[in-house]
Amino acid sequence: MTAGCNDILSFALLENCCSDQARGRPVIVTATLGVGGAILTESALSFLGLGIQLPTPSWGNMLRTSQATLTTEPWLALSPGVFIFLTILRINYIGDGLRDALDPSSLRGAVRVRPTLR
Repeated sequence: MTAGCNDILSFALLENCCSDQARGRPVIVTATLGVGGAILTESALSFLGLGIQLPTPSWGNMLRTSQATLTTEPWLALSPGVFIFLTILRINYIGDGLRDALDPSSLRGAVRVRPTLR
């Protein structure tokens, strides 16, 4: 059975659009890692006063405003810090799960070829 020109073209386009060739992982996985980095960058910039300005709530702004009362009320700084950590961790786990689900070598019935050393 031969594949037509449209079949070959659509397969090549889908393969190149859905995978990051440089790193060998799907684009959706790279995007989830980028979202975690963006959340951390926004929080850091807001903490330094360079990101989202106050009255707009942000985890970085919450950390910055709780810095004045850190010795008397440490839970004000603990809450946004823990939520930043948990959110980035969950997003990275989602990306890891998507990588495992979209990995063609982990599909059921796939033949894994191990190179032999001579």
